[in-house]
Amino acid sequence: MSGNDVDTVKKMVLDLLSPSQLVADEILIQLNTTDQDALIKSVRDHRLGPMLRYMLKQYHPNVVVPERLKAVLNTAYKKTSFRALRVQQCLINTHRILGQHHIPYMALKGIYLAFHAYPQAALRPMRDLDILVPEGQALEAFYLLLSKGFNRMPNCLGSPEFALKMKHQLPPLIDPVTQMVVELHNRLGDPNHLTISVDEGLWSRSIQKLIGNELISFESPVDLLLHLIQHAAYHHRFDNGPLLLTDITFLLNKHDVDWVMFWQLARQDSMASGAILVLRLVNVYWPDVSIEWPDFSVDSPLPQILDDAAYSLLRDYDCRRAVTLKINSGVKGFFGWLVLGCKEVFTSKERLAGRYSVQPDSLKIYAYYLVNFGRLLTNWLPRILNLRLSDQDKEILRLQRLDHFLKVNRNSLG
Repeated sequence: MSGNDVDTVKKMVLDLLSPSQLVADEILIQLNTTDQDALIKSVRDHRLGPMLRYMLKQYHPNVVVPERLKAVLNTAYKKTSFRALRVQQCLINTHRILGQHHIPYMALKGIYLAFHAYPQAALRPMRDLDILVPEGQALEAFYLLLSKGFNRMPNCLGSPEFALKMKHQLPPLIDPVTQMVVELHNRLGDPNHLTISVDEGLWSRSIQKLIGNELISFESPVDLLLHLIQHAAYHHRFDNGPLLLTDITFLLNKHDVDWVMFWQLARQDSMASGAILVLRLVNVYWPDVSIEWPDFSVDSPLPQILDDAAYSLLRDYDCRRAVTLKINSGVKGFFGWLVLGCKEVFTSKERLAGRYSVQPDSLKIYAYYLVNFGRLLTNWLPRILNLRLSDQDKEILRLQRLDHFLKVNRNSLG
């Protein structure tokens, strides 16, 4: 499929997920097989099935939906409905364990949005459960959950001590009752990118809401809004899907946000430009959402930047990491990829120990260089080849323009 055809499908998905965009009644049944396959893949990759089903019924009832797509959307809705119950039970289990041992926590993002922002919990799919704990108690919480029957994921056996120093979350755990994945966060954001300040103010602003019959601790609406923006604009660089737009829309429709505090926090954490970009994008597709803008000067994104952000939300799932890797590393041509690959193969013992369950001063560490090489062959190489064989130049240019906008505005605000 050409770049223009891909963008046509992306625009269709974005328009169908908006109450304000006009779409033709026959837009879906006119798709050829290739475009319909691309649409279904995008819907599955970005977990859009339940929300697209809702939007078609609620805002675009005249659009004729092909039976094949209708079956995909109905199946996704049913699966997400059952999964929401499992996530709910997993959160209650985790809450009780941490509470009994007096470890403060906050449940992050999706679980709050699903049960306290969206019209139905099933409209907000969740891959896992994210829990923030104080950095000084993160290892205690990790080993506590293990002692209560939680299990390590077989393919994520890295050192939690290394993760505590170098990452924003510890290795994932599996709840033995629900089989849901739980990720304990010690930071809000990857330390290699902009992060949100986890200070006393964040903890003091936390709120409690009922999940089942339990009072659960969550981020405040103002902190959740900033976290959604940080996660999309700076951590994922707009490749985490259009649910970002409905996340913010339903959050703002149902909760009062202290906008003065929000913009103070956004400016404090150097995220005002990302906030402007994301919130302007929300207003494009959900124009009735009420947003108060800052009283300080920050450049608004041009229409092209807004389009770049919108289309990047639907970046090809199989290529998104390779696109980001290419931008981050600045590699050019085969030799550039070769140099980058060698750096990854011959990485430091500390990084290798963090990725696998091995001590850096152990002789076993040398065997894990071979394991790491195998990982690169089976993980990196297919992504790089897929990037070279597919038409991703447009995606790379979009990401470069978005990075430039965020960087220039961050520097001007600083």
